[in-house]
Amino acid sequence: MEIVIKVGFIKPKRKQIFFIMFTLISILVLVYVFQNISDDIIYSTKEFSLPSETHNMNSIVEFPPDAYYMEPCRHPKVSNAIKNKYDIIVVTGASSNHFCPLKSLLYRLKEQGTEVGIIVYDFGLKKPSRKEILRLKKLGYVTEFRALNFSAYPSFWSLKTNKANRGEYGWKIGAIAEVARDYHGKIVVWMDSGTMGSEKYFANLKEWLPHFHGFISPASVGPVSRWTHPGVYEYFHDNHTLYDDIPKNCAGGSIAFDTNISQYLINDWYKCALNKDCIAPPGSSRKNHRQDQALLTYLVQRRGILCRTGRDELGVATHLDGLCKEYNRDYEEKNRSKL
Repeated sequence: MEIVIKVGFIKPKRKQIFFIMFTLISILVLVYVFQNISDDIIYSTKEFSLPSETHNMNSIVEFPPDAYYMEPCRHPKVSNAIKNKYDIIVVTGASSNHFCPLKSLLYRLKEQGTEVGIIVYDFGLKKPSRKEILRLKKLGYVTEFRALNFSAYPSFWSLKTNKANRGEYGWKIGAIAEVARDYHGKIVVWMDSGTMGSEKYFANLKEWLPHFHGFISPASVGPVSRWTHPGVYEYFHDNHTLYDDIPKNCAGGSIAFDTNISQYLINDWYKCALNKDCIAPPGSSRKNHRQDQALLTYLVQRRGILCRTGRDELGVATHLDGLCKEYNRDYEEKNRSKL
């Protein structure tokens, strides 16, 4: 028996059903294809060669001879639990205006069951928020709670006196440098309070990082010339035209370092953060420069490496800040007996 389908004579409702079914089948096919090629996207090590270096995280960047330097501050209570139990350490933190998303991040990590050490930094929390973090620490949501010693670092890092420029985000780099020094040999992952890594992200970091030269940051929309002030290149006596047309930056919300491979990158990023002319050159502002992100992008590109992999491919969600109140309320209601 020969069956002939004449689409042209299908009634309007049947046409709609046919179109919906065709669309759904097409989507399923695309999902299947993406799943089978996604590993090739993640593991692709092909990079654009930049003039300055060729894929070498251990290369040393020359700073001006008068560049200021101090060792990252040491904390008296380095956690043996982190040293002995965890291979991956998540570093995060907040000041008072970002406590809600910080709490949300801690809840999300707990709910996901991610086996990582979690170090929370106090960048200016109010007393009730600090008490809440200490309570969550007792419940296993936090492995270590620290307060950044702003008085030991350059004054321009202050979120109080340099509020307009957000302390040039030097405090963030300082926290990463402290943890990388205290727990050298571990994978250190910075997460902004409004960011979250999926199960896939954390499960694959150990395998991915060597493919990415010990450093993973999702690509962020550029071009580089839009978000890096020319003063950065002047500081390092470099030529901005070698970088201006690169279409993407490295994102600052989620950054993973294998400290066995990319410690030199952390060291240079930290040293730059100590010098205002480096991290925030004269004439720079949030309108033309992204302090920590811009310098991280430059230092990586100078080593011949580009951030090209998107957030979705890596499994990173960003800008979750606006969802924190609802998420926290729902989580606390669902886990009332545990909290």
